[in-house]
Amino acid sequence: MRLILAVAVVVLLGVGVAAQAPVRPVPDALSWATASVTPALAVWRAYKSPDPVCQFSQLGVSGGIVAAGLLAQRFIVSPRPCVGSPGCSGNGMPSLHSAVGVIGLTSGWRVAIGFSVGTGILRTEHFANRHTKTQAAVGLGLGAFAEWAGSRLVRCPS
Repeated sequence: MRLILAVAVVVLLGVGVAAQAPVRPVPDALSWATASVTPALAVWRAYKSPDPVCQFSQLGVSGGIVAAGLLAQRFIVSPRPCVGSPGCSGNGMPSLHSAVGVIGLTSGWRVAIGFSVGTGILRTEHFANRHTKTQAAVGLGLGAFAEWAGSRLVRCPS
């Protein structure tokens, strides 16, 4: 129930600005905030864990894989829907906000799923207008792969 409520709040906050300028500042700012929730919760949980070095190592591996998405944006030709408007340039495949929003998802926070998916939704052309749905979905996929790879390459005791 909390997950549904969290997703609903994030989506409803962005609905009111859906008819504004090419890059919509309110959902754009919200997407920055939602993208940081899951990694922040994972950092807190890693800090409080019995083996913080291992937990932070997992997060580091996942974060490194997502950082490779910066290279992908340089080489994959996929223009953003807002290209031409102030503050919007370059290619948007994959959405790194969406990918970062998934980092730490396996750390056991159920509400993190809502924030991860909410970030991807907020980045699309219906809200912040920073990415297409495909770019956001690929970003979520990259984040999920990075999270899976981090948990497989660095095995921590529960």
